[in-house]
Amino acid sequence: MNLYDALLVFVLHLYAFGTVSAVGGIISPQTKLKKAALWLTAAAFIGNTACLILNLTAGELTRSFSLQLLSWLMVLGCLAGWFKKDCGTLAPIGLPLTLVIFTGSAVLAHVASPWPPYFSGTFFLVHLLCMIVSLGLVSIGFGASVLFLIQNRRLKRKLRLIGFRSDLPSLASLDRISALSATTGFPLFTAGLIFGLIAARLNWGYMFSGDPKELVSLLIWILYAALFHLRLTAGWHGKKPAWLAVALFAVCIFSMTVVNLFAETRHGF
Repeated sequence: MNLYDALLVFVLHLYAFGTVSAVGGIISPQTKLKKAALWLTAAAFIGNTACLILNLTAGELTRSFSLQLLSWLMVLGCLAGWFKKDCGTLAPIGLPLTLVIFTGSAVLAHVASPWPPYFSGTFFLVHLLCMIVSLGLVSIGFGASVLFLIQNRRLKRKLRLIGFRSDLPSLASLDRISALSATTGFPLFTAGLIFGLIAARLNWGYMFSGDPKELVSLLIWILYAALFHLRLTAGWHGKKPAWLAVALFAVCIFSMTVVNLFAETRHGF
């Protein structure tokens, strides 16, 4: 086992213990678990950063790179949330997702990425960065929406939040976090698509080829645009945008897993 493999295993365990501590910290009234989750997640974040650096300096990117970068962005959001009271408890949703994504990156750690030589230059790099950051924001919106739906359901049925701590965000805070992730992420996703179309035109001679990844990305953009419009201009709040955010996240996961790994696409890196 080389240094990179050992680091992957170490970070994976940190994420696993951090996830257990974060979930336990919101179920149990003990603050020690919450503090342990914070320190474990911070350590995992540092290790994740080291994995990204090693991946970049290895000379040939593997398929795990984009998943590691996405998990890095999600953990960055969780850590930022810990310093903001009304979104600190997104960690019990965000960390399990991060654990799953980073596990996927570990599985694909030695699968060489089919990174075409013509995919280079400023336009492609900006396209890739915008896409990954916007997907990280989709994940944050998903976490806030799931907590919103759970709390809303219990409050409407007048059920006590048994097993949940009293410091959970309010419905208004969760709705605001979800709205902010949508209104911030959609412009980034749109910019990513535009730069991707320009890069495709420069490299292939055409902007759209009907590639499965392109079709799913168009579907994601339509859902994202609907959520952005309804949030920003129609003033949508509550359950409907929360469910739409969940659906958007599900399509993104489908794109990153099923399409990337099993469909014949030039965007499988």
